[in-house]
Amino acid sequence: QVFYVSTSGDDSNPGTPSAPWRTIQKAADTVVAGATVNVNAGTYEEHVQIKNSGDAGSPITFQAHGSVIMRGFTINANYTRVLGFEITNSLTDPVNTPGILLEGAFNEILNNYVHDLFAEGIWIYGGPNRDSSSTRSNIISANRIVRASMAGIMVEGRTNLIEGNDISHSIQYQPGAAPRPGPDADGLRFFGTGHTIRRNWIHDILHEEFGNRDPHVDCFQTWGPATKVLFERNLCDNPNDQEQGWMIESLEGVVTDLTMCNNIVKAFRLLNVFNAPGMTIVNNSFKSELFYTGASGYGIELHNSPNSRVQNNLFYDVGRHEYPYVVQSPNSESVISYNAVYMSDGQAPAASPMPNDLWQIDPQIVNVGLNDFHLRPTSPLIDAATTLAVVPDDYDGNARPQGLRFDIGAFEFPKR
Repeated sequence: QVFYVSTSGDDSNPGTPSAPWRTIQKAADTVVAGATVNVNAGTYEEHVQIKNSGDAGSPITFQAHGSVIMRGFTINANYTRVLGFEITNSLTDPVNTPGILLEGAFNEILNNYVHDLFAEGIWIYGGPNRDSSSTRSNIISANRIVRASMAGIMVEGRTNLIEGNDISHSIQYQPGAAPRPGPDADGLRFFGTGHTIRRNWIHDILHEEFGNRDPHVDCFQTWGPATKVLFERNLCDNPNDQEQGWMIESLEGVVTDLTMCNNIVKAFRLLNVFNAPGMTIVNNSFKSELFYTGASGYGIELHNSPNSRVQNNLFYDVGRHEYPYVVQSPNSESVISYNAVYMSDGQAPAASPMPNDLWQIDPQIVNVGLNDFHLRPTSPLIDAATTLAVVPDDYDGNARPQGLRFDIGAFEFPKR
């Protein structure tokens, strides 16, 4: 059954095309499993509470028809879908009101434009311990999130898919908002277990942004709990000196068994990891800048994080000739090998190569400045990596290997 909402409607109407409801909230309070709510173009001054659940195969769908501007959704339900809304509430709603706050299972948040918020853009809430099984298997896909506070997306719970989202211009102190504890400006924060975080683009979170006084910008951050989370095919472009791709700490819960593969990361420090064993960091393309001046400059730091793996990665201009591309605590029993380390100014990298590394050999990337890390036909990274079952394909989805062996970095050169 299909229902309609319009700025010219009335909540006493039956919600038909000729007699639509006036508010989205009326629809949310009325419809049941299998219903679709078409919201006609206009501005709706409401933050909608969704409590009615759909069923498997019969979700409740709320979809924008045309340009629909509203304040957001709080979803305490299962099997609902929210599609195509413009959500902004920075001048109207109180602090700590995310654009979309979701607690439930099998929901889909798709193709929304979320911007200028006092709080996070989208928060998948996993309860006080962050890993509740009641929040699971949600899909957050193809949303654009701009100028959210603290982080564009915060994901908790279990087995959620965060895919194809565009996150930018996160704000530490939103103008007009009361300060929140521990203000920062991150891309995506993650907690819980079993998530897949794929094909997201995090970019342009800038120190000079109005409202960013002293942010510590991370594309991805957790302080636990977080286990068995997969990051693949993400593009993290974090241009700030001293800022990071991943900031990982076991402070409020165990962090273990995270996998990063086929990502492109441009940042001062690529991964900063504390007390998180079992990291798998393979077939990524990493880029830093020679002009960075921040304290330390290791590409990857593994502090008390044993039994990790760092293989098949490209490290381009990492370490400023002063710091090794990876550093780890003694007796960590980690595997570090088959990486490519290159400094574009022709000077040698710091430290010495690990087993089977390519050392100061031009990787022949198509265009580093444009984030195009595809390999040229004569690249020495072709067939130079070790075979890893955890990486069956590349950033583009091409099967590995295309040649005799795996290639180093996020991309396989096409079959020859």
